[in-house]
Amino acid sequence: MTNNRFKLEALFSDNMVLPVGKAFRIGGQGPIGTTVSVKVNNQVQTTTVDKQGQWVCQLAPVNDSRKVYTLQATCGTVTQCVQDIRFGRVILLSGQSNIEYQMKNDHDFKQMQAGLDLTNAFFYVVPQVEAISAAGVVKPAGLAAASWQPIDQQHLGELSAIGFYALLALIKSGLEMPIGLVSCYKGGTSASSWLPATTLTQDAALTATFIKPFEQAVQHKTANQFTVELANYQSQVTQHNLDLQRFIATNPTVSLSDAKDQVGHTPWPPPMTPDSFLRPSGLYQTMTMMIQHYTFDQVVWYQGENDAPQPTVYEKLLVAVITEWRQLLADRTLLYYIVQLPKYADEPHDAWAQIRQAQLKVTQKLSNVHLISITDTGEEHNIHPSAKRVPGMRIGRIMAGNGYSDTPVIADVIRKGLTVELTVNAAQQLTLNSPCDFEYLQAGHWLKTRVIQVGPTHLQVAVPEETQLLRYGYANCPTMQLFNENTDPVAPFVLNLQTKEFE
Repeated sequence: MTNNRFKLEALFSDNMVLPVGKAFRIGGQGPIGTTVSVKVNNQVQTTTVDKQGQWVCQLAPVNDSRKVYTLQATCGTVTQCVQDIRFGRVILLSGQSNIEYQMKNDHDFKQMQAGLDLTNAFFYVVPQVEAISAAGVVKPAGLAAASWQPIDQQHLGELSAIGFYALLALIKSGLEMPIGLVSCYKGGTSASSWLPATTLTQDAALTATFIKPFEQAVQHKTANQFTVELANYQSQVTQHNLDLQRFIATNPTVSLSDAKDQVGHTPWPPPMTPDSFLRPSGLYQTMTMMIQHYTFDQVVWYQGENDAPQPTVYEKLLVAVITEWRQLLADRTLLYYIVQLPKYADEPHDAWAQIRQAQLKVTQKLSNVHLISITDTGEEHNIHPSAKRVPGMRIGRIMAGNGYSDTPVIADVIRKGLTVELTVNAAQQLTLNSPCDFEYLQAGHWLKTRVIQVGPTHLQVAVPEETQLLRYGYANCPTMQLFNENTDPVAPFVLNLQTKEFE
């Protein structure tokens, strides 16, 4: 810490929402070695500012979500007050561009804005700090200070569309308490950007995939070379945008998905620089650390698109993100909801299919980690579909906790001669849209086989007796054909029939 000023972290500010019925933390900075006291709801806790100039207090749960509270934090003769504090459900939204996608760009924004009448919902967007120099200079310059805002007609456009629709579903489910959404995301990012450097450097595969390519990209270059590379890249982006605008102007009936299929996609990624937000561990230091002392009930992680070039390490990345963030937030059982990617065609062969498989496997491996598949949504050639209502409402309905905690997944496998019987969980009645084909691996080739529904939650698949691998929906842009009674899709998978585990 470079100064001795006592203060609360920015998240701890007027109109904040903290978890009801759960111990919570309050943190900030101050003069090293001084004593800080925090008072909330007639309870007082004290702590000492550590050698890094940081302090954090743990407070006992507050169980009444109907009242509005005040917080007082005192260090010496200085007291900071936070007004209009509520206790309720607190959700962290994180990942990349599709969860960052704002309501003002959503297909149904005008309709939602006109009918909006919420009185007990608030949101906070963590500033997207890309880098901080040794001298403390923040990039990009001129970032506005963040604050808690009500979710109302005035501020709705700034909110994550996925977050908003999830909020509506929570309210529709009967949740009658304040709701706070904290957004910590940045478009175009790999999961490696959200991890501490030590996690990446301690794993050989992650070092080879992220650390070494970054070092090779930035070493032995001058500041002028970086400037020229970025300027050339920006020229390419500008030209692409002009080409897309011209195509749409002359083809007004063509969808954005089809227009991008014809013109091409926005050039990506930009050239790597030492302070690029794409650098390994960059956003962990500049953004994740801003939320380190806050307390959450649930986390929505919607990410993976930017890791398509390296899908084989995504399982490691996702496990690390969940583990590291739980440790940072001092909550080892924090509920995570992993959003399984929608359909999108324009990626390396089966890259998104591999990401979805990794997402599925992680939810099977780690406790209190749930899968919400939205693979039945999305657009073939548009990575940022504007219709977020269906996926957002599905996420919120499942997070409400009144029904299934996941979308449907294969839960059991029984071999019966030349058939395999599969049991699906998170379903009471499956709907099979015919024809529904699975694929099995034989002599290095994937061959189609027809699926027969033999019970409300049971499927039968004909495969040769020696078959080891079976898969469904395994493509970048699959057509989903199996759903539960809530119209939630059965998650795509590759299944080892011998071990009964996802491959």
